[in-house]
Amino acid sequence: MGEEGEKIYDKICTSLYLDGYEDFILYVMKNHQHPYHWGVNYVFDNAEMAAEAFEILKPVCDKHGLEISLDEAHKCEGHCGDILNASDDTYINGWFYCYSCKESEEHGVFTVQELEVEFRYYEEHEEERQVVIHEHRDWCYSYKKKIKRSCRAFGIDIGLWAD
Repeated sequence: MGEEGEKIYDKICTSLYLDGYEDFILYVMKNHQHPYHWGVNYVFDNAEMAAEAFEILKPVCDKHGLEISLDEAHKCEGHCGDILNASDDTYINGWFYCYSCKESEEHGVFTVQELEVEFRYYEEHEEERQVVIHEHRDWCYSYKKKIKRSCRAFGIDIGLWAD
């Protein structure tokens, strides 16, 4: 959001404040701001809360020439935690990924055979298992998510070390 976008955002917040929505502004900004996109980009866990915020924001945004919409979104199943519009082309093998995670090949699931190899390896190597359990390396978090996705996909119990 450039300088012009910041001015519009300030005008929207000022209008909301003057209309008596000070608590609303603070709550939404503090609890629902998109983690990577500043401005009028909010993320809600349920449709009712999103619809309520939309009803408040829509007339004010219209007044200042900013078009807003309600969009279904999904959290990236990769390691970044970005939130993506559901209409984006980021759906692979039943999972949603941002563009960078999609390209990183850390997405998807292990095959059943690969999963068995992973489980066997960590059952036999206590020191390496502890590295994964306590996430001592950067790759551990996304690796554990891939293990969990794989176990869910095949209905296999997740090993305690990967949980």
